Amino acid sequence: MVRGWVARANKALSGGGLGSFLIRAVAGTGAVRILSMVASFAVGVQLARGLGVTGYGYYGIGLSVMTLCGIPGEMGLPRLVTREVAAAAVRNDMPHLFGVIRWTNIVAMRISAVMAVGILIAAVILAKVRPSVLPLVLVAGAPIVPLMVLSRLRGGALQGLHHIVRGQIPANFLRPVALSLLIFLSVAVGFRLDPALAIGLNAVSAGIAFLVARHWLAQRLPKEVPAETVRGGAHWLASSIPMALTDGMRVLQSELTTLLLGLLTIPAEVGLFRVSAATAFAAATPIAVINHVAFPTVARLYAEKDYARLQRAVTGLARAQFAGVLILSLPLILFPEFLLNLVFGAEFVSAAGVLRLLALAQVVNAAFGPNVALLNMTHNERSVTRSMAVGLAVNIVAVPLLATRWGGMGAAIAVFTSLLVWNVLTWIDGRRILGIDSSLMPATART
Repeated sequence: MVRGWVARANKALSGGGLGSFLIRAVAGTGAVRILSMVASFAVGVQLARGLGVTGYGYYGIGLSVMTLCGIPGEMGLPRLVTREVAAAAVRNDMPHLFGVIRWTNIVAMRISAVMAVGILIAAVILAKVRPSVLPLVLVAGAPIVPLMVLSRLRGGALQGLHHIVRGQIPANFLRPVALSLLIFLSVAVGFRLDPALAIGLNAVSAGIAFLVARHWLAQRLPKEVPAETVRGGAHWLASSIPMALTDGMRVLQSELTTLLLGLLTIPAEVGLFRVSAATAFAAATPIAVINHVAFPTVARLYAEKDYARLQRAVTGLARAQFAGVLILSLPLILFPEFLLNLVFGAEFVSAAGVLRLLALAQVVNAAFGPNVALLNMTHNERSVTRSMAVGLAVNIVAVPLLATRWGGMGAAIAVFTSLLVWNVLTWIDGRRILGIDSSLMPATART
């Protein structure tokens, strides 16, 4: 019996069909995600011990600034390049493939450079108005924005060329590993770790990730570059802007909920909510794993106009996503008091109700499948932006109404409602526009 299971597993992993490819891609992406979390945790421990509470606070502020500035810097371009490269590879359209890579590279360099210069200007002003170590942290961290944007662009192109796992390694795994090693070496040779040095080492690790991603992409691109390339800047920009808005609204939604809760309730409610939200979000990691696989897969099958296989792939990914989130969320739903007490301490046990509801929200979220990837990779990104805007509006209205009465639980209800609204809207659009049902149990399928 065991030999039979092993044989079937080997066949599934080594086969050449769509199912085998998806299994390998999901498994590889999951492994990269887990290893990345381990490496990031190691970096967090090193920095917390080396910088202390105040120094780590300055580092965290600086890194948050770089992260937020990276959103407009990316401008939705990594997802765009994945979609366009995958479609061009299917058609063997090298002018289009090289054209979109060149165009996105130029646009990303310009926008991210503007954001980096803006950070430097802010640092100079801050140094004059309120002198502290923070301006130096911002100066040292400014290169992170263009380096990470360019690294993710090349990772997106690699994923479009069907190197899904390899495309994620530089930015998601190699960068924290390199940072951990750089911190260790710096301390070993006698440097005193401070916030500016720490974020400067982060910039160096981002540079290493960029160089590796650039090298890997150069190895896998066709050696003969066409003399003429497609120049579709206006069309590509029209697609990238909605994707960028979607990413921005997703970040804004999570941060805005916390901000509104802080304005309407006491700080303790905010602390309880943040712990619950972060824990529930960690349980939703399979969604991010599946999306990395779904983006290039959907783009390729849509370019091939193979709608039957596209439906099967989306359904398979939805079921894998749901199973993963359900397995991780069940303990949070069934035993939230025990887990909160075990991990965070007795004072956080009162967040059990909020955690249970937010974990359930992620399970429902997962049941709708890779709906965002389906629409973004089939040139329907505006539908995603509209749905996310409606969800954000629901959140903005619901949080003040519910949080003033029920505190963190009210905010959790608002988040659940917002997630449900935009998931239902994107699910409906997938069926209406494409005839593809992204959910766990598709009622209809296009043939």
